[in-house]
Amino acid sequence: MMWEKEVHIPEIFKHLGYILPIVFVLTYFLVSSPFFLYSMFFIFVIYGINYYNLQTIHNKIRLIDKKKTIRLFPNEMATIPVVIKHKGIIPLTQGHISFQCSDTIKCLNTSSSIEGNNRSIYKFPISYQYKSMKSYSIEILAKKRGTANLQNLELKAIDPFYISYSSLLYKYKFRTEVIVFPEPKQIANVNMLTKMKGGDYVTHHSLFEDTSLIRGAREYTVNDPFSRVHWGLSAKNNTLMTKEFDKTTYVKWTIILNVLLDHPSSWSFSSKFEDYISYATYMCQYAHKFDIPFEMYSNVVMNYNQSQFHIETGKGKTHLLKSMEMLSRISPGGFSINLLPFYTSLKRKLDQDGIIIYIGNQGDKTVNFLSSQNQSGTTIFTVDVTDDSANLKPFTMSARRGSFA
Repeated sequence: MMWEKEVHIPEIFKHLGYILPIVFVLTYFLVSSPFFLYSMFFIFVIYGINYYNLQTIHNKIRLIDKKKTIRLFPNEMATIPVVIKHKGIIPLTQGHISFQCSDTIKCLNTSSSIEGNNRSIYKFPISYQYKSMKSYSIEILAKKRGTANLQNLELKAIDPFYISYSSLLYKYKFRTEVIVFPEPKQIANVNMLTKMKGGDYVTHHSLFEDTSLIRGAREYTVNDPFSRVHWGLSAKNNTLMTKEFDKTTYVKWTIILNVLLDHPSSWSFSSKFEDYISYATYMCQYAHKFDIPFEMYSNVVMNYNQSQFHIETGKGKTHLLKSMEMLSRISPGGFSINLLPFYTSLKRKLDQDGIIIYIGNQGDKTVNFLSSQNQSGTTIFTVDVTDDSANLKPFTMSARRGSFA
């Protein structure tokens, strides 16, 4: 059963079920008017049908709740379908559905009242015929980054006389979820990374070679694979020649997103954490544009699976979509991980051949961590954020501590 039922009947009408039969019997013997008798009988029947309908309506109404994900950027619009199937024979002429929703989205074609805690209550009227199915479309406008769904959904069926009603509370989580992606904010000087686009770049010393980049040729030796013979040049020189390829190294980005203040006595989210998320979104989109594989870490615990924020290395549209969805799910009301254990765990996980891009507040803990990674040979860039802009800069040992914001 999907509903929790609560029937509301005024006290005076609760006793009509006992009073009306007595009145009907007395009327039959004491009053000779057939009209009055039929009127009393009609009232008794209507009351009985209405009472029975309110008590059993939860068995006759079904919410068709199919899993669906709606993905939007801020200021985009969509619709959420609410489908009601009625299996009974008594129609509903007046009723409404109410629900709560976070301020990540705004419902446009419903009446609303502000409740507080960044949530609003919405309501819209409903009616249905006997044995019918009806769909109601809720128009929504994406307001800001985050996720939203319809919570505490309640259907109220009111009798035709507006005397009593049955309140049905949906027992489960509404399965349509709205994900509002973070809006990317541009970072200056990020083009310094495009020379590494594609994931591979030429280097003088490496264990790997790119067989699509022929650097030259040399004379064939007995240890050379036969597949590397340069047949065209061999025919020209009348001797076997072996292809030589450019040596390459694999490049990936490791984006580290710190949403906390780097302060000895603070566990608070930075006042700029929304900006940091927008800059991380920009870096993800930039990496996707140039086909650069990337991974991402953040010092938050994701509510939906109770695990640390981590996106494994990958590239492509699906990887970008997953990254943006996880960034959308970061909530300032969720759990966070203090910087010292966060950085300690990263030291065991990070690949020294990758490029670290750090986004967040820079204090002593952060600078010490980045310095240790820099000493081990890792290339590091930081995103320096001011009031209205951000710049990508190479990290140096003399990096300036950021202000606590």
